[in-house]
Amino acid sequence: MAQVKIKDLVKRYPGSDQLAVKEINLDIEDKEFLVLVGPSGCGKTTTLRMVAGLEEITSGEIWIGDRLVNEVEPKDRDIAMVFQNYALYPHMNVYENLAFGLRLRRFPRAEIDRRVKEAAEILSIGGLLKRPTKALSGGQKQRVALGRAIVRNPAVFLMDEPLSNLDAKLRVQMRTEISKLHQRVATTFIYVTHDQVEAMTMGHRIVVMNLGIIMQAASPQELYDHPKNKFVAGFIGSPPMNFMTGQLEDTGSGLYFVGAGFRFRMPEEYHNECRGAVGRELYLGVRPEDIHVGADYEQAHPELQYRTQVELVEPLGAEQHVLLSTDTDPIVARCEPDLRVRPGDNLTVTLAPHKLHIFDGETEEAYF
Repeated sequence: MAQVKIKDLVKRYPGSDQLAVKEINLDIEDKEFLVLVGPSGCGKTTTLRMVAGLEEITSGEIWIGDRLVNEVEPKDRDIAMVFQNYALYPHMNVYENLAFGLRLRRFPRAEIDRRVKEAAEILSIGGLLKRPTKALSGGQKQRVALGRAIVRNPAVFLMDEPLSNLDAKLRVQMRTEISKLHQRVATTFIYVTHDQVEAMTMGHRIVVMNLGIIMQAASPQELYDHPKNKFVAGFIGSPPMNFMTGQLEDTGSGLYFVGAGFRFRMPEEYHNECRGAVGRELYLGVRPEDIHVGADYEQAHPELQYRTQVELVEPLGAEQHVLLSTDTDPIVARCEPDLRVRPGDNLTVTLAPHKLHIFDGETEEAYF
């Protein structure tokens, strides 16, 4: 069991003017399930590979427990890594794949057998031990890859997009299995994914990265409810947050957010935080579930209404996504499945008054 500390970590690839990772600082607690998430090229996998020792560090420090591991070989870092492509030995059966690393380290035969069977029981693959790996399904191969990590009893598990090669149904199942595995082995997990649904459902804490920088590190709910900037707000959530461009006006009797085709009176709770932004270019952010259609909201919050037209309806069974036209970019509302709307219909929608976000038009940082 171990903490992982990353201090001022930098990675620059030879011949590149751009930093792949820019002075990252991160403390990962013992037994924490931490998820690194972000778009392709954001530096998350590079960071994980530096922790594993598979990428050379340009500058900075990585500590596992109380040991600085910058110059320590991967095999001596007390970590186990699960890769996207499983990295199994095709000429070996499942038992041999699980036992291979232990045999290299010259573990006693009885200890190898005990560890392999224990891992197989945890992952429900005891009946597959004699099967060739080439005869396994994708989900079974992923379990074997996890089992090969478990048998080592590492201080830290590192996982690099382990579910990206699985179909949608199996990904959901394996998300649950990995979360249960973490509870059972009670070890530090560092998990990389580009899928924000994986991040939200699995991580105790999520680190959102972009362009080699940590944009925000927080619990899943904190990221969702209180994004620090426009990038995090737009990346976390499906469908993503809607943004409307405009400016704040102070009429003396209240603050108004004004843009192309709309004028919203801001609730008083936002006045203190936003008064300094009057006259600046801003983004008003609102999540799809906080755009309401219906008479109750129309009557209660007329100051936050917007008249619009339906462009597209996407029925999803338990809900439907309704694409609404604006004078700039369309916005998406998440609606109840029994709402009867069709493309071309005119609607009045109302923004939830206590669910608004304001971001600076230049820095893109949140005002609250």
